[in-house]
Amino acid sequence: MTDALDRGLVVVHRTNGTSNEGTFVSWRILANEYYDVTYNVYRDGIKLNDKPLSVSNYNDTGGSTTSEYTVSAIVKGVEQPQCKPQTSWNCYLYKLIDRNYSGYKDITLQKVYSNADGSDITADYEPNDISMADLDGDGQLEILLKRLNTKDASSLYLENATDYAILEAYKLDGTRMWWIDCGPNMVSLNSTELNIVAYDWDCDGKAEVVLRGADGMKIHFSDGTTKVIGDATVNTRNTFAHTNAQYCWTHTGNEYLLYLNGETGKPYQVMDFPLKRLEDGETDLKAAWGDDYGHRSSKYFFGAPFLDGRKASLFLARGIYTREKMIAYDINPQTHEFTTRWTWNCNQPGSEWYGNGYHNFCVADVDMDGRDEIVYGSMVIDDNGKGLSTTGLGHGDSQHVGDFDPYRHGLEFFGCNEDKPGNNYRNATTSDMYYRFETTADDGRALIGKFSDSFHGCQARSSASNLISSVTDNVLGITADTFLKWSDLNFRIYWDGDLCDEVLNSPGTAKEAKIEKPGYGRLFTSLGCNMNNDSKNNPCFQGDILGDWREEFIVRCGGNLRIYTTTYPTEYRNYTLWHDSQYRQSEVWQMEAYNQTPHISYFLGKAEGITVAPPPSTLTDRVEIADGASINTDNNDKHLLLAMTDNMNVSVVDGAAPYILTDNAPTWVEGHDDNANITTTTYTHTITGGAFTGEMRLIKQGDGILKLPNVTETYTGNTDVWNGELDFDGNMPSSRVWLNRFAILKTNGGKFGAGITMDYASKLIPQGDVSARSVTLNFGSRIVMLLSSAKISADTLRINKVDWTDGPKYLAPVIEFTGNTKPNDGAYLLGTFARVEGSLSDLTIEGISGVTYKLEMSGNNLYLVIGNGQVSTGINEISKDDSQGKYYNIKGMKMPDVKAYKGVYIKDGVKVMKR
Repeated sequence: MTDALDRGLVVVHRTNGTSNEGTFVSWRILANEYYDVTYNVYRDGIKLNDKPLSVSNYNDTGGSTTSEYTVSAIVKGVEQPQCKPQTSWNCYLYKLIDRNYSGYKDITLQKVYSNADGSDITADYEPNDISMADLDGDGQLEILLKRLNTKDASSLYLENATDYAILEAYKLDGTRMWWIDCGPNMVSLNSTELNIVAYDWDCDGKAEVVLRGADGMKIHFSDGTTKVIGDATVNTRNTFAHTNAQYCWTHTGNEYLLYLNGETGKPYQVMDFPLKRLEDGETDLKAAWGDDYGHRSSKYFFGAPFLDGRKASLFLARGIYTREKMIAYDINPQTHEFTTRWTWNCNQPGSEWYGNGYHNFCVADVDMDGRDEIVYGSMVIDDNGKGLSTTGLGHGDSQHVGDFDPYRHGLEFFGCNEDKPGNNYRNATTSDMYYRFETTADDGRALIGKFSDSFHGCQARSSASNLISSVTDNVLGITADTFLKWSDLNFRIYWDGDLCDEVLNSPGTAKEAKIEKPGYGRLFTSLGCNMNNDSKNNPCFQGDILGDWREEFIVRCGGNLRIYTTTYPTEYRNYTLWHDSQYRQSEVWQMEAYNQTPHISYFLGKAEGITVAPPPSTLTDRVEIADGASINTDNNDKHLLLAMTDNMNVSVVDGAAPYILTDNAPTWVEGHDDNANITTTTYTHTITGGAFTGEMRLIKQGDGILKLPNVTETYTGNTDVWNGELDFDGNMPSSRVWLNRFAILKTNGGKFGAGITMDYASKLIPQGDVSARSVTLNFGSRIVMLLSSAKISADTLRINKVDWTDGPKYLAPVIEFTGNTKPNDGAYLLGTFARVEGSLSDLTIEGISGVTYKLEMSGNNLYLVIGNGQVSTGINEISKDDSQGKYYNIKGMKMPDVKAYKGVYIKDGVKVMKR
């Protein structure tokens, strides 16, 4: 499910006060607008663009601060209604390296009044961290704000205090929807463990809210009524000293789990917090957790992982340094009742799973099976509630998960370590270590991102380390601090319009926000606004809040909030990052404990030629086809989806012409609390019956298998295999087949009249003779074939390599032979190609050993010559050419100039003369 967001239109009229420099307009592309949708932009009712726009930003040379802008989508050639009109945000001109404007919107917060005497104490409160979600179903994101009582904190949470931290729900226009007085019993150092998150668990289009509560918490609902949680008379502040903030933790008393209506604040559920501070029979906090003042027992996390690949569960965790406790709930959308899906606990010192948590966690589908995992620092808990893998490296402060190396399957992890100091870059599924840096003291910061097109893949470092490559797993030949300073290891952000990340940080401790472009310099510094949480220097929130796919951030501006947005134009089209499943998850957990930057689930990079995001996983505007159903003409012009997380069978009636058919056949990768025991089940979606026709596109996602019937498919749209395997033995005369990285095409006798294009690590597996108009082998792609059992014929064979010094293992295409690794001497026909573009010598051969071999063309035929084998000359097919007198043609021969061959002189390539 993807959130039903509106157009998110943002307008910034650029003026320096004396002259106007036009107006920048940007808007969201939604998940269901991935294909074919374009846009028109209007100012005061007048269309500005000459032709429909494929990107979602526009520079208007005119306009003013009062001009009203709207945007309309054009879907299948039909213009849709225009969105709600917007006028300009404020603008801010920054001049250092670049001269560029940014836009900003101020949000004035409600005043705060004392519980003791009703006096205005707003000055005692400071905005802090934020979560965002659509709480009321209007298509706009609302704010869940943690506002701290600085007077209470500076006095170290005195027992006789009357005013406490508050949590508030705001609309972007500053309307407060409802709020919570946290009461005296929610104390944690710097309030890092006071968190509130939101997600639409019940799928009604409005996000619900989850938080931990304690006695004396008071909810002020949207209708003006209130509710006290637990016992209002309880005050546990007498259980800790008020002399050192390090020891100010609530560590006694009741704890509650609150599940609230996001629009009103009213509870659906108030229950005892299920992950107890002390289990039944435990009485000694230090014996249970390792300290007696509550630090180790007071680490809490909340998430909304899709553990079954279909709907969000509620995830809770407690503990990072020693024992860890976790629980996952499924929520009944009608009754809002919880059902335990699984629990996971470790309280065994010495176990490689013990004490592995970080000061944050994240949710990501690390193993690409369509189900989310819990990335818990030095270990990963699988969707099934079992340990997927662990490093045993223990605790750390900063972690990042994403597709940091596009030339490896699945996601990667980069983080720093405290228990075993240094950093680690690893396979997020198996915990296999790609790079490990060790030092002697806590390495407290880490960051990874695609920061520059001067290098391939991502660049990463921790505070104490050099700059490393995510592709080569080695140190890059550049001084780390000249490119990415250790003090800038904070948040990454999309800002300036290319496909590279920038760095969001502060030039001091909780000072202004700044944006740096590594290797280039400063792009932005905020005016009169500050970052949060001392040296952590995080924004209140970072995310794709509005506008195109670039990110906004929210900072505190005095006692209020300010949202900043970019006005750099971009040539790249992408749907809102909010509709990428991993990025959306990050906007749930971002504020928790030590705030961490969001990452998308896919890789983008101009230098790598990866400039288009994969299609989002969504049910919006899709018609899901059930197992055993038939696709017929009733489904014409619809976007169909096969998404069963199991094997399934669907039949097709000849003449069916859907708009798009997306298949999401998955795998299921399962952990078993054992790194050496990770199992994979591969599911197959089988389509039988007739052929598709019309302009349909076929989209294959998911790491499972899609089998098409052995028919002549006459549809003309592209066949894009983003993930997994496509099996097809029939005739596909008019649809170009593209294999994304790691995708597979398996075919026995298939015919591909519009050609096959293959990217890194994709596989063409011919199990019989295969023909295509063209076969394009990009670097790292591979043909996997059994020698002598299959041949490939094409008009054109393209062989593309790269000469990168920081590239992946394979810089050229590969032909991999299976079966006999030491074949007999001979010339083995691999295929027939009328034209070869590129050099045969660039092809890498694998699967042959212990013999000499070479590739050789004879006429249009490509042979693998083993040992003393010789390519047939076609000498038995000599025909006289009367026009040449004594010269003869040999069918299929192409030989160099003049040489002797078995008593025959061969001249000019194909002409021979008997001696």
